[in-house]
Amino acid sequence: MKEDSLAVYYHSDLTEISDFEALSNWESISKDWYQNTLITPAYYALELDNTRLCFRVKCAFPAVYDESYLTGDFKEGLWKMDVAELFIKDDNSETYQEFNLSPAGAWWSSKFSSYRQECAKGFQVPKSVSVKTNRSATHWYASLTILRSELAVNCSFSKLSRANVCFIFGQEPSRTYLSVGAPDHGEPDYHRTEIFPTIFSKKET
Repeated sequence: MKEDSLAVYYHSDLTEISDFEALSNWESISKDWYQNTLITPAYYALELDNTRLCFRVKCAFPAVYDESYLTGDFKEGLWKMDVAELFIKDDNSETYQEFNLSPAGAWWSSKFSSYRQECAKGFQVPKSVSVKTNRSATHWYASLTILRSELAVNCSFSKLSRANVCFIFGQEPSRTYLSVGAPDHGEPDYHRTEIFPTIFSKKET
């Protein structure tokens, strides 16, 4: 992957949502927000087909999550425990959309008009979202697939586009923060669109 870029893989031959699960285009995050090297990296994959976006994550350590949550539940506040986050910026404005994905399979999303300014009106919870998860005592995996037509932002997933993948692990007071977009200073803040990497699109047939 190019420096300061976020790889997105495009596939023209997928037919079912389950086809994403067999792909192996994993990218890793090996340093935390403060640029400390991690003992165990976290992995993510962003995949596109003609109509859908799939966000997949996997981690080789036990998950911290709310066991009352079920796969597919729409829940706010997932960032309080282990969570993977995807931010997608609008190509033509400061608007961006955030997705949260829990090891439990619960998810959340919202639209922001600018830095941390959540849109009170005009955002509809996507109906096409499909979530899968798999956990063990030592690993967890989760995926979220959505129709691109249901995204709340205009993103072409091209060199004109910007997005970011982030993780939060653990609970207070011991938490680990990861971000593909490398920060230059300050405390963890994933809403800083200026650190969102440029999308690096790769076509696979």
